Amino acid sequence: MENRIIPQLGEHEKVYGSPIGGEFIDIGIPQDYAKAQKIIPQVLQEGRKPAIFVDRDGTIIEDAGYVHGTNLVFKSETIELLKRAKEEGKYVIIVTNQAGIAKGMFTEEESIATTEYVIKRLEEYRAYVDGYYYCPYHPEGIVEKYKKISLLRKPEPGMILKACEDFKVNLKSSMMIGNSEIADRIKLPYLSNVILDKL
Repeated sequence: MENRIIPQLGEHEKVYGSPIGGEFIDIGIPQDYAKAQKIIPQVLQEGRKPAIFVDRDGTIIEDAGYVHGTNLVFKSETIELLKRAKEEGKYVIIVTNQAGIAKGMFTEEESIATTEYVIKRLEEYRAYVDGYYYCPYHPEGIVEKYKKISLLRKPEPGMILKACEDFKVNLKSSMMIGNSEIADRIKLPYLSNVILDKL
């Protein structure tokens, strides 16, 4: 695998890496195997909370196409949902594709400023956000720095995996909320069962 298969896949850009957090223990080594018998049960017992992963444009705010700036229309039903999620002890995490960066519609800094403004306005409604993640990449971008395929771009799970590095998320009890089929195609229980059960 390491010497023949993975290098060939890498040459043809057919293999990718995703951050999943935590420590690496090589249980092929007897000492580490013994260590893992103590560490893994401890990790599994650590308190984890479910999260509401929520899209920004079209879900928290109206999507007028490549949204940026402060002239925004907020969706009251989403605000109420986020408030309820916090009352129930869930994380609220924004995950947003920002293809407008790659397409030259606005800068990365302008996109960040827009999301920070959204978070500040949500706080006025007592709807608090724990974190946010964005993908500036698009394969059809015109800004070379951002023109590429990325595992961060929904429906790929990269932003959610990054969030799981920063927060102790119980993915089995979590939910993705969006305004399109892209959100529906992110399979959180699948991720939980296959990749993240032991985070």
